[in-house]
Amino acid sequence: VTNNLDIQTSNDNDCSWKRWNDLSTDLDENAVIGGNDVDGTPLYVIRARIDESLPFSYGKFAVERSHAYITDDQMEFGVRNFEVKFSIL
Repeated sequence: VTNNLDIQTSNDNDCSWKRWNDLSTDLDENAVIGGNDVDGTPLYVIRARIDESLPFSYGKFAVERSHAYITDDQMEFGVRNFEVKFSIL
């Protein structure tokens, strides 16, 4: 349990979403970091769909890993097709 918690809010006017295709490329400084893994690795905010007929689910992505993770129905799923959130402010 942590006593330090930041809540990030945004709308479509202050962010953009870009499809992530190249897992070997570093993200630029405008990619939104949502937190850090236990080893300190930055975790970026992502969105993806488990099924194209479903709405987006949101999750995390570490560049060093081979895929991102989203949570849906209280389960975590690895995804390879996803979008990364970028700040445009």
